[in-house]
Amino acid sequence: MERGECRLCGEDIEKLNQFVRCPSVACAAHFHAKCLASHGLANDRCQLYPLEGKCPRCGRQYLWGDVIRDQRMVLKIDEAQTDSSLKGLASMIIPIRCFTCGKVIGNKWEAYLGLLQAEYTE
Repeated sequence: MERGECRLCGEDIEKLNQFVRCPSVACAAHFHAKCLASHGLANDRCQLYPLEGKCPRCGRQYLWGDVIRDQRMVLKIDEAQTDSSLKGLASMIIPIRCFTCGKVIGNKWEAYLGLLQAEYTE
């Protein structure tokens, strides 16, 4: 997965576990998790992480939990790509979202949720 550079600080995102992205399919800007968290907390320094925020690139509102769920999915897919018994899994389970309403469409949702929950049951 191409991580590129953080849209907030301009530095390279060197580790995949530091990588988060805008949930908007049209934007998908890349950030360091700490940079996006700091940006989301600009007006509320009483918390460690924001509950919600706006993408600094496109302005789309996001929930921090959605950003982290996406990060976990990316980490799981990366792990699956390196495990020979799981090769090809990523292309079968990545959910497709409706651009206008954000709902997941297609029959891959249950497999996607199962992969996200696998982290907790292993």
